[in-house]
Amino acid sequence: MTILSQVREPLASALSTVAANIFAYVPESIPAPAVVIVPDSPYMEFQTIGSNSTFRARINLTITCAVAYNSNPAILDNL
Repeated sequence: MTILSQVREPLASALSTVAANIFAYVPESIPAPAVVIVPDSPYMEFQTIGSNSTFRARINLTITCAVAYNSNPAILDNL
């Protein structure tokens, strides 16, 4: 069990319906426009809720958008 097989590949599969290139890893060069999803700090937070001990986990991610250097209207269209 690895982060690639347990987290990144399922996330890439979930995003595969978007009309874009999807990578489960960081490619050598990132094609623009791009959305980069990386772990935030803390990566995981665990909680037990209520008297029936319902367990939840929250995964924190940072999402960054990158676009080609264009005029402002073109950049907004790319986003």
